[in-house]
Amino acid sequence: MAIKLPFEWMFWGLDAQGGEMDFRQKRFFQSTCKNIKGQIQTPKKLIVAMPEPTTKFGKWVNEGAAIIRSFSDLSLPANFRYADQGWLDNKLCRLDISGDIHHYARYWGNGIGEGPKQNNYASVISGGGGAFLHASHTDVGEITANQIYPSRKDSHNIMIKQLFNPVNIWQGGYVWLAGAVIALVLYFAATIPDSTRSIFSAVDEVTFVSNIARPCPTGSCCKEIFLQRIQCVLSIDNLNKKQYDQHFINFSFSLGLLLLLVSSILRIQENKIQIIRASASQWKKYKTRFLGIFSVVVLIKFLVIKFMSGGPAYPAAASMLSLLYVVDALIILVYCRFLADLMIARGKYLNVAPDEDQILTWQDENSPVWMLIVSAIVSASIGLWYYGTNVAAVAFTDSIVLSLLGLSFFGLIFLAVLVGGKLNSRAVLLWGFIGLLHAILQTSVVLFLVINNTWVEILVITAVTIGFSYQMPFFFQVKGGHSFSIKAQRQHAWWLLTLWVLSASVLLAIIIVISLDRPPMEVTGWRFVAAAVLGAVLSCIWFGWYLAVSLAFNGHNNEAGGGARLPRYRQFIRFKITEKQLTGYVIGMDMPQDELLSQREDIGRPNIYVVDVFSINAQ
Repeated sequence: MAIKLPFEWMFWGLDAQGGEMDFRQKRFFQSTCKNIKGQIQTPKKLIVAMPEPTTKFGKWVNEGAAIIRSFSDLSLPANFRYADQGWLDNKLCRLDISGDIHHYARYWGNGIGEGPKQNNYASVISGGGGAFLHASHTDVGEITANQIYPSRKDSHNIMIKQLFNPVNIWQGGYVWLAGAVIALVLYFAATIPDSTRSIFSAVDEVTFVSNIARPCPTGSCCKEIFLQRIQCVLSIDNLNKKQYDQHFINFSFSLGLLLLLVSSILRIQENKIQIIRASASQWKKYKTRFLGIFSVVVLIKFLVIKFMSGGPAYPAAASMLSLLYVVDALIILVYCRFLADLMIARGKYLNVAPDEDQILTWQDENSPVWMLIVSAIVSASIGLWYYGTNVAAVAFTDSIVLSLLGLSFFGLIFLAVLVGGKLNSRAVLLWGFIGLLHAILQTSVVLFLVINNTWVEILVITAVTIGFSYQMPFFFQVKGGHSFSIKAQRQHAWWLLTLWVLSASVLLAIIIVISLDRPPMEVTGWRFVAAAVLGAVLSCIWFGWYLAVSLAFNGHNNEAGGGARLPRYRQFIRFKITEKQLTGYVIGMDMPQDELLSQREDIGRPNIYVVDVFSINAQ
């Protein structure tokens, strides 16, 4: 959308989700700024509205970002890069404005605030219209914002109060359902099937849940109740534990191949434009590099099967390996489809802008796909032939249970590293540790409680845990006239993480110590109900802790906002334009009127007021 405004100002609304803009938009906007000689002349006074902000969370945009290419295609200076430091030629005047992030923030421009000033350029986030609030104190610290709303202190206090409220997390989505399913499946895997139960005692040969506590105490088939029938169907006469190390090596390389394919897809998606426009020589380098690594991993997999895996594996390990080989094959086929779509996009690009240097031979274009298809068929066939030795009921149960638990545990770690640590990708170890701690709590506390503790112990420990979570905001609120600087936030982050580690360690120690020298509790239907209920309740507490710690380390801003679900701190901007100046008046409302009445809170200042006034000058 392009609108001519008074005093020769121009408004452009770009449909550039993710920063990408197609060539049709490029042609359209170029057509709106041609002079009488037909030459492209970028508007000197311009307002650019986009789906996503050019500057956010105090971080410089990456040099390879799609938004930089989109601006370059429109002959607009991408002065929000580190190299330009927000500087814009004095002959131009521009305001970049977007929503997407649900709070107010301004970078550059003339007005109040500590950040760098710029007379003729400002980048504004104005997303406090109607959706839930995103924390405004998430700040990497590379660029200082001139003004934010709500303030860092208000944002921290209200967010931490909401995130440590388990009821609020429960109502915010299906975290409770995921926690219930994980706890239920874990308890089932540790008590009923012989195959998955053997994993818990695989390392130290200590029986995690003895036969005495199981539905069929003798280990033989008894079919009087439902749980006994399931145990009978999933029983295995001979739990062979030989050749564990060799099969673990094979599992590692199979998992490595899976991760290689997924990471390759993500990397291609991130650099999709460059690959589509790559020359033939560059394409050959991409192909050679990937196929080389892929071939080495596949070759090692098959060599391990041929020369190292000399004996049978655990039943659960055999089920998991056969499933992993099939999953590898499916991901390979997905990769093939991804390559095919990429080649279609490349063909469309060459039809519009043909270049002899970019044309590929049939072999270069199709050989990767055919090689991948053949390896997918071989992988699935060998996996099922070599490891598909269990009966159908056992293999199916093992595959479902182990897949769910593996995805839950490792998924929480990857969630922390890939999503939580997105703004600080260099702190991989920190985010890996945060994800690991979250995964351990989600998968161990309920399991130990239900297996080893009495009903009274379960109720007391759960009540104390819930009460402790409710008390946390009082320890970490910023009170009185104290400010909440970036330095103070970092101190809060480390204190929060330290307290989380200590409280988790004490909780697990208490659960284990009070059940020492005592046989596991009898496995009954009510224990399964307790596992589901405890998993639902405690998962909301662990997830609230996880979001609070992550937010303090500038991670999971969107997820924390969704978990807090705050309808407060609305704002809108009124603009005044003259021949030589654009002025923005930002009106903030701390609390909507209906919530103000329902909460009966005294916010201690006018509810509606001007939170920022800024201007940019056209010279």
